[in-house]
Amino acid sequence: KQHEQWLSIVPGPDGKAVAFTEPFTIKANRNIRIRLEAPVSNSWLAIGGELVNDASGELDAFDAEISHYSGVDGGESWSEGSTSTNIYIGSRPAGTYVLRVETEGPARPAGQDSMSVRASITQGVFRVSHFFYGLGLLGVPWGILMIMALRFEHLRKEGSDAGSPWTEFFDDGDGDE
Repeated sequence: KQHEQWLSIVPGPDGKAVAFTEPFTIKANRNIRIRLEAPVSNSWLAIGGELVNDASGELDAFDAEISHYSGVDGGESWSEGSTSTNIYIGSRPAGTYVLRVETEGPARPAGQDSMSVRASITQGVFRVSHFFYGLGLLGVPWGILMIMALRFEHLRKEGSDAGSPWTEFFDDGDGDE
């Protein structure tokens, strides 16, 4: 992990709060994962954030929500949601960055004036979805070539004495042609 920090969130009367991480360094040409975790229980927390380049002021904005609910219904326990979320950002120029987090929601533990959100910034993470996108892109040309080859074989055998494999497959067996 490049950087990990607990942010103390102190909501105002409107339920909103803003917090900043300490400055941290980002290396060039590596994707970025921002993982946010909050101790929500039967509640939610809306998060608007920005990854800000300290030198240029350039920013990448994102929105996320953390929500986790659980209970018992008819003797069966259930749960949905998660206490964390991941945000992915493409590679950014090398430099010093700050993460700005703005929260809104009722997700403050009962009897406490503040709550904590853990922000973890990691670079160069493997994304499984990109692997499958690449596999799909590589598979499309092979699929087209296969269709073209089958079409060629169909046309080649259509006029021959052997007949087309498609004709044999779809032949209804009554002898009429």
